[in-house]
Amino acid sequence: MINFVALILLLWIFFLVVGGKHTSALMMVVFLVPVHIIPFSKTELLLNIGAYAVWAFWFAAKFNGEWKERTRTSLVSVRPLHALIWIGIIAGIIFSGQIHRADTFTKASPERQIINVTFFVMTALVLVRILTAYAATPEVRYRLMAAFSASSILHLFTNLASLGFFQYLVPDFLVSRPTITYERTFNLIIPRYAARLGSYEFVADFVLIVFAFSLINLSRGRHRTISMVSLGASLIIGLMSGTRSLFIIIAIFIVMVMWYHRRRFASVLKYLVVAAVGVAALSPFIISYFRNTPLFARIMDTIYKYQTQGLVGASNRNFEAGYLSLVDYGNVVGLGAYFLNTLGPSEIVSHNVLFAMYGKYGLFGIAFMLALFYKAYSAAKKVRDAAQDRLAVAEAVFYLGLLFALFAQEMKYSFIRDSSSILVYTVMFMMVFLFARGDHAALMERRTA
Repeated sequence: MINFVALILLLWIFFLVVGGKHTSALMMVVFLVPVHIIPFSKTELLLNIGAYAVWAFWFAAKFNGEWKERTRTSLVSVRPLHALIWIGIIAGIIFSGQIHRADTFTKASPERQIINVTFFVMTALVLVRILTAYAATPEVRYRLMAAFSASSILHLFTNLASLGFFQYLVPDFLVSRPTITYERTFNLIIPRYAARLGSYEFVADFVLIVFAFSLINLSRGRHRTISMVSLGASLIIGLMSGTRSLFIIIAIFIVMVMWYHRRRFASVLKYLVVAAVGVAALSPFIISYFRNTPLFARIMDTIYKYQTQGLVGASNRNFEAGYLSLVDYGNVVGLGAYFLNTLGPSEIVSHNVLFAMYGKYGLFGIAFMLALFYKAYSAAKKVRDAAQDRLAVAEAVFYLGLLFALFAQEMKYSFIRDSSSILVYTVMFMMVFLFARGDHAALMERRTA
């Protein structure tokens, strides 16, 4: 059934593009990007349905004979992303043979590594070109952000279906099967729901991006209903994931937004004080009521472990051991193993994007990852510092807060694990680059006029 549904969706996207409905087709692509479902699992390709949607769009544009003409637009603003993609292809093909080591663990053979590394990064490259060519106007960008955010509603339905709700409305392949964890401290068996995002750890990244995109649309007065519903749906799937970093990165996002709007900080300070007092007063009730929910049970367990075992026990991340493993087992050019999970005695290579980039692509990988985040930050900050329009400033501030929070989140997670998370971050970065290029260029034109 899943193959049949996937084929219908891909054909729908194809014919929308052929019929000139590019924005509608691109909205479907972006909606499917966060959906980690492998529609054709019997092949060697581990592309999610969103990746196939990208290729369906590309094939239709080629079929129409418009691809070369539409993609002549300069891609100067996304050169770091291009560099990251190409270094991924080259390192993946050349060095994947090195994973035949007794002290490493990977989930795929070298041949499968090479095939999937190549297609994963090529899909991201094609998506970059599609967004550059077809999402250049603000109206299209806001529609795409609304479509991306709306996918949180689908993810919520997949979680609820596993609890018995809407089970007749949600196909079985969409139902989210929980991962069961056992917290010894409070003797709790905790189900953790990943929706259809591929990993419950990635839920926090997705929720924060939905938060930022929805707030941008709300600040612009666009797509208000879908943005409000998406905010609520994303918060629920975040709570069901049991991912402890959710509140941390949301707090970082809020703090950074307040910092970049510090001129208005005094006007909202009283509301923050009232909120803090309210949370403190209700904390006994909150802890009692939410004790058996995945997220709050793990938070209580984390507090206890921090008191008894320190930071390593509380975080379940031994960064010192991970660093030593990289020094002992890594090398300057990396191992090229896209599915590398364990390097030496440490699993930190799959829980920190910088460690992952070094373990897989060496110093070049770290350099390009840092350049990518810095390029996006710098682009948004230029608009924030120079724009006269308060709405443009607000949007730039939301992007800055999002980038800071996601970078912090990537210190405990690596988004270069699968095609869906790579494409989610590709969409996020491209929204920043396209916004900055459009708004900053318009600002410069007004200044020189």
